[in-house]
Amino acid sequence: MATENLKTSRLAQIVLGLIGAYFAISIVLSLLLHGSIQFFLLPSMFDSVNFRGLGNTEQRSGIANGDDVAELRRLSDRLKRLSAPQSAAVRVGNLDIVFFKVPQVETYLADVRLSFGANWQGGAVLVPDGGARFVVAPDQAAITAAFAVESVIAFDVANLPNGMLAGFRSEMLGARDAASHGDLERALKTQNDRDFCDMVRSWAWFHQVPLSRTRIWRLGKVDAIAFDHPRRLVADATSMSATSLCKEES
Repeated sequence: MATENLKTSRLAQIVLGLIGAYFAISIVLSLLLHGSIQFFLLPSMFDSVNFRGLGNTEQRSGIANGDDVAELRRLSDRLKRLSAPQSAAVRVGNLDIVFFKVPQVETYLADVRLSFGANWQGGAVLVPDGGARFVVAPDQAAITAAFAVESVIAFDVANLPNGMLAGFRSEMLGARDAASHGDLERALKTQNDRDFCDMVRSWAWFHQVPLSRTRIWRLGKVDAIAFDHPRRLVADATSMSATSLCKEES
């Protein structure tokens, strides 16, 4: 009798164990399924993860901010629609990477006028130290992939024909580790600075221009930049070959 009771007790334990395992597996599968549905149905959940710049201030300092996620996403999408395909950015001329300071204004973005000569065949990457809105004149001849933008914070454009923007990398619009003026200052003191030279090589590759035909420009505070000749951007400009700061990779 005792043996029979022991067998019954063990059988009950096994049955209860199987039932418990069944419910545990069901709960886990339910959570996984529910989680995947949530990520599929709520794209806003991706904003703080993949749309990195939107939560950039909070991620780095813990300081919450009032960035409008939807507005920044619309801006990024609009800039992408205005951009030319990468193949259009391939250049037979030089590549100029231009660091410059924007004018101080009361609004978030300072207007910076751009003009390009009719024979301009180079590529340009503009790196502002603050918020900039790049404006071209209404009579400016459309030049495909005329310039690109590298910026820590968001930027905008005005009067820009489709395809005139070669591309952009903005940390506030989702890119990772966009170059800053601090990177240039560090590169001037330490040759082959990794962050700076990675940025230079990326844009040189994008335009299919070797570093030997890539120049780094350092401008003061400007509200207009004219690209009519590689050595005549503005009167107080200084420039140097990219190879003086970064090694050419084989």
